[in-house]
Amino acid sequence: MHDTVGWNEVGTLVFRLVGKDENVPEIVPLPQAWRDIAGIEKMLVVDADFTAESGLQVSNNLGEVFTIVCSANIYQIEVLAPFFHGDFLPEYEIFHYKCVLL
Repeated sequence: MHDTVGWNEVGTLVFRLVGKDENVPEIVPLPQAWRDIAGIEKMLVVDADFTAESGLQVSNNLGEVFTIVCSANIYQIEVLAPFFHGDFLPEYEIFHYKCVLL
């Protein structure tokens, strides 16, 4: 809900382990190049009035980047990666994010 008046709301990512019997979306194995991770950075939404942790960037040893951020659409995430060819509609424009090594 980044289009509210009078305040800013920023989506957050929540990670948890899921059991094999839970109803989860289809899980697809990552390409081999992503089995050797070079780094993980958290992505901060940076604004004049606030800073919020709101995404992750994972890089591999080939210099490729896999980005996961909250979507402009409620209860959704956005993925930007060389192996994924879907739309990318992040909650905030990428220039609002600052990456910090974990």
